[in-house]
Amino acid sequence: MDLQNDSGHAGLQVNLLRLAASSFSIAFLYSLNHYRYNLIAVTNGEAELTVGESIVKIKPSGICLLPSHCYLRPAAGCDAAFWMVRITERYAATAMYSGNNDFLTQPRSGAVHYLEAGPSSFKVIKQLLQLLNKHQSYSESANSQVICRLSINLLISLLKELTVSAAPEFKAALKRKEYITVEFLRLAEKEAQVHHDVHYYAGMLCMTQGNLTKIVKEVTGRPPKALLEEILTRMAKELLDNSLLPVYLVAEELNFKSSSAFINFFRTQTGSTPNEYRNRNTR
Repeated sequence: MDLQNDSGHAGLQVNLLRLAASSFSIAFLYSLNHYRYNLIAVTNGEAELTVGESIVKIKPSGICLLPSHCYLRPAAGCDAAFWMVRITERYAATAMYSGNNDFLTQPRSGAVHYLEAGPSSFKVIKQLLQLLNKHQSYSESANSQVICRLSINLLISLLKELTVSAAPEFKAALKRKEYITVEFLRLAEKEAQVHHDVHYYAGMLCMTQGNLTKIVKEVTGRPPKALLEEILTRMAKELLDNSLLPVYLVAEELNFKSSSAFINFFRTQTGSTPNEYRNRNTR
């Protein structure tokens, strides 16, 4: 990723990092000036954060907004793993919803903003981090851009809620339409390989297809059918790029009724047949 380019997903970076017991100064090395805000969420082990003369231990399910200069190492000589979220000031200003920026800017300079999440909240936090990690690289995909924008805002909203409540309800921290949209996108990523119809997802979310379509289009600017088709197209490209499966087996893998139905779908979405796409990308 080009750290000098602050457009699109270059302003946001989400990685799952692992610290060996001998690791040291990871946070400092990752705190390049290009990224104004650095957030970590510890999943395994314990991390030890050194800020000036102070040492803060971050337990599993602990989330910490890091000051600009600090050092991070595994606590007690044990391996640790954590998610690291890095955000530029411009990305925060352009992608964050009004009111979310104050969470990032709230800590005083040099202060450590630390909180611990309960099991259910941390599970949701990890799901959002996984979505961000998966989609940040698809900078040309409108669907991925929407998922990243929604996910980072929902993550910050949840963290804000955690700071004021010992046992927060995740839904209470979200706008209902945004929550429904993210749930639809999460389900689509998980089940689009089998279920291609919007009606299925509306049923899973206990609402009508018309209502789901209205909400998703209002939040993302695109109907759920178009988002599903983009996910399916990406899945098809991945299978064509990374396997030797013949087209008819790719069609079966993606649960199309026939090879011709898959070929027609793929041509409509990309302008090429599956074989033309594969031949062009394997030269």
